[in-house]
Amino acid sequence: MSKKSTAKPAAKKATSAKAKAPAKTAAKSATTKKAAPKKSDFGGLSEEILLNMHDLMVKSRVLEERVIKIYKAGEGYFWIGGPGEEAFGVPLGLLARKGKGLEHDWFHLHYRCTPTMVALGMPMIEAVRLMMNRATDPSTGGRNFAGHYCFPQWNVAPVTSPIEVQYPIACGTAHAQKRAGHKSISIVTGGDAGTAEGEFATCLVWSSRKGQELPVLITVQNNGYGISTPYEGQHGET
Repeated sequence: MSKKSTAKPAAKKATSAKAKAPAKTAAKSATTKKAAPKKSDFGGLSEEILLNMHDLMVKSRVLEERVIKIYKAGEGYFWIGGPGEEAFGVPLGLLARKGKGLEHDWFHLHYRCTPTMVALGMPMIEAVRLMMNRATDPSTGGRNFAGHYCFPQWNVAPVTSPIEVQYPIACGTAHAQKRAGHKSISIVTGGDAGTAEGEFATCLVWSSRKGQELPVLITVQNNGYGISTPYEGQHGET
């Protein structure tokens, strides 16, 4: 009797283990599957993209604040930049088709473009070298102001001090891109107060002529400030 009763539980145990095996295998199979990237409610962007954007925005802001300290300490002669424009500048740099030549996007930026440059991949130290007028500055060799970048390898045209002169130049590269048959665009940025300049109107006209439309992305940022044009009387808004 005792032998019989010992055998029965053993068989039951074996059957139970056998029944559990498929579930264990299924669980293992489920864990080995690569988890799909989580989508957020913010435009359907993945968590990975959002974290990368946030990382670059923080770096851009910290860089601007560091450069301001360099200026206030008397280690640099002149500062101008765009703290507060990180949420615009970083995505612009990430979305662009970076490279050299007409098949890639062209950049015609104003001097508040550090976030875009950081997003494109510019090492942060290059902004410091430009601020301190070092000969090792890759943009100008230390011969220009802060924020006046120039990276030919990424189609970043020289940033200039006179405001809005970049707008009609953007029409030129866009015309060349269109003639070459590429899908690239020319990106031009500027400030709201600068739209009072004639170059801005010229860009609007030349880029939108019927039958000769140009691949230009015109962007205007309003930080509430203007060199000589009060924001309140700048233009009518709908």
